Amino acid sequence: MNTTLEPMADGLRIIVEGRLDGSGAQHLDQEIQQAVRSGHGVIALHLEAVYYLSSAGIRSLMKAHRQMHGIGGVFRLEACGPMVREVLELAGLHMLLESAPQPTFSVLPASGSSARSSQRLIFSETVLDADAFMRGQLAGFDGNEQFTSLRVEREMIAVGIGSLGRDAGQARKNAGEFLAMAGAAVTMPTDGIGTPDDLVATEALRPELEVLDAMVARGALREFVRFEPAPDQLEPIALTELLEELRAECKGAMAFVLVAETAGLIGATLQKAPLSPGVGEMWDFPATRDWLAFTTEPACDRMLAVVAGFFDTLEASPWASALRANGVSTLGTHAHAVVFPYRPLPLGTPDLCVWIAELFGVSSAQTVMHLIADDRTTEGVGESRFWRGMAWLSPLQEEPK
Repeated sequence: MNTTLEPMADGLRIIVEGRLDGSGAQHLDQEIQQAVRSGHGVIALHLEAVYYLSSAGIRSLMKAHRQMHGIGGVFRLEACGPMVREVLELAGLHMLLESAPQPTFSVLPASGSSARSSQRLIFSETVLDADAFMRGQLAGFDGNEQFTSLRVEREMIAVGIGSLGRDAGQARKNAGEFLAMAGAAVTMPTDGIGTPDDLVATEALRPELEVLDAMVARGALREFVRFEPAPDQLEPIALTELLEELRAECKGAMAFVLVAETAGLIGATLQKAPLSPGVGEMWDFPATRDWLAFTTEPACDRMLAVVAGFFDTLEASPWASALRANGVSTLGTHAHAVVFPYRPLPLGTPDLCVWIAELFGVSSAQTVMHLIADDRTTEGVGESRFWRGMAWLSPLQEEPK
């Protein structure tokens, strides 16, 4: 079986020739998955030259149909010959032969949206609320070894060290990295098991955390941005460079949630709760190796990361105690990531709360880490990189004291 790719104004046409059997289905699956990863909202299969369709081929078509429907896209068949049409009708798959609906997303920027590009990336930006902003505050970061309670809200972004639940005594034993956004909270307990713990808000339930250190912002999101590599770019983009691009229109502090396909993450994860006795000071080498596990090479490639955090120019920033510089950039960041098996990004402008709840409902978090930059001259492995994704952002102001 052979395939030919033909770009369309609203997506991609895949022209299939030959036998769509077990071997052909594997090849077609790969082509479709690459098209989905590339962000095509419409995929059309031209089957005029297909002269055999097996059960494996039918499964491939159904898989593509369900996947595109799940992200709000369109999957359609074109020019089906009599044999293909008869097989699909006998299999009861009439829906694949019916006229495909219009996409549930806008191919062109919607009202209030705009498109721009840089040397590396193409952006589609949508203003959600032109007047929106978030108010932020720091908890901890002052050497005080006390836990405080934090109730997770839907209009909240938070990162830090903490534990799910309301038991400060238990938190002293297993607190680790956490991030919270859109009503969901996920932590990496320092219990030696290495399995994230998460809780998502419902109408009757709000996750609660005991936190040692946290940066917390409450308020509405101002902007939604979708980004992908420019056509001539074959390299992923580093986190700091991406954030610099995202703040092009706003030079102040920002809170953000990023959902993106990874090209390798660089980070650190606590191995012991910060108040564990008898382990030595965390930042005194070699005791650091007992406290923290560092990625020695890019990890979690080609997976889906949800990153929550904050960034600001370090000079004179009120958040300086919670931000860290990345390489030569003047930008300071504090970002935590939770990693999932790869799944296609939804099209259009998703509701963050709804999409996050769906993600946690169908996928299991693999790990949580504090994203860092390893800018050592000879041995450094750089920083986290991404292929494409989407971000929600809002300006950050200090909470009135």
